[in-house]
Amino acid sequence: SVLPPEVLIGGCEEPRAAWQMADKLDVACTVPGGITRTLQERYRRAGHQLWAYNGSGPLHSGRNPHMMRYLTGVWRFKTRVPVYLSWCYGDAVVDAEGQPPQAKPTWEGFREGTVDYRVLRELEQALADHPDHPLANEASMWLQRLLDKTDMDPDRYCTLRAPEYMDAVSYVDSMPPVTDFPAIRQWAGYYTAKLMGGEQRW
Repeated sequence: SVLPPEVLIGGCEEPRAAWQMADKLDVACTVPGGITRTLQERYRRAGHQLWAYNGSGPLHSGRNPHMMRYLTGVWRFKTRVPVYLSWCYGDAVVDAEGQPPQAKPTWEGFREGTVDYRVLRELEQALADHPDHPLANEASMWLQRLLDKTDMDPDRYCTLRAPEYMDAVSYVDSMPPVTDFPAIRQWAGYYTAKLMGGEQRW
């Protein structure tokens, strides 16, 4: 039977498979290191969606909130992936016997990165709404410098490999190219408040 149009066909694919399935899947989800402008354009032309997720296995061990905050915050803001998912078995909780589940540090990074993303989108909207504000040019230049520092390929900062997982990268001890997250949020909040004429929220 033919599926109704509101039902989407999707799958989690490694980057090579995601490329091959661009004209077959309504939604493909692949790891951040596999997302390029070329792949995004391929899905855009096909009228389909490309999402990101952190994968499984050794990709994260729950000990590196910095890389997760980078990926779900400034990296997502630059790449504009519409959805970023976390492989919860590897990142969400520590489930020790006889103890209640505890959030891993990586999950905290996921939360903070999501807030960073929202703050940056708010600044972007404020710039669109108030392009003639005296601070608009300064804020735009600050935002562009941040984007210039944000590398689309996070795997470039990973030193560990895991051959048993198809040479998957491990972000356990890797540091992203952007780490001054509190300052990013503060400056974005400052510019947004000035442009909107309100109080600074972040």
